[in-house]
Amino acid sequence: MFVYSKQLLDLAGNVGLDVRDDDETPLQKRVAVVLFGGTLPLTIVWSTTYLAVAAPRAVAIPAFYSLFTSVNTLIFARTRNLELFRSTQLFLVLMLPWLVMIGLGGFRQSSAVVMWAAPPALGALLLDDLRHTLVWIAGFIALLITGAILEPYLSQAILPETFIRLFFLLNIG
Repeated sequence: MFVYSKQLLDLAGNVGLDVRDDDETPLQKRVAVVLFGGTLPLTIVWSTTYLAVAAPRAVAIPAFYSLFTSVNTLIFARTRNLELFRSTQLFLVLMLPWLVMIGLGGFRQSSAVVMWAAPPALGALLLDDLRHTLVWIAGFIALLITGAILEPYLSQAILPETFIRLFFLLNIG
């Protein structure tokens, strides 16, 4: 099992590499592929969990991320365009938790899942320059404000109280 995992990690670490890359770019490409691809198992768990508690508006969003990230990684392997891969993935990671929050009815009903929209700012710190990082931070803040404005008008998903508490623990803890 360990050998298989190491081979998979080695393969993922070579996606998008180009002999013309400068000294820093291969590391950025490896980090991007492993970081974004590493979340795929979690999105499958989230989709399955939302399906189990009959929250259909939330099921499709992590499932879409899984599909899009897989296709986007294949495109990246072919084009080797780090900027396109990085920006589309960061945009998805910013928007999709917010959309889950909207679909479930707000901050509380979604167990603050919108907190998972914060990592693009951290990812940009690792993978991009300061100017772009500030744009991702501003985007996150704008989504929080928009969510707060929209929340009174959202239809709340009917979720078990235990589920909401457990997901608060998972999302914030």
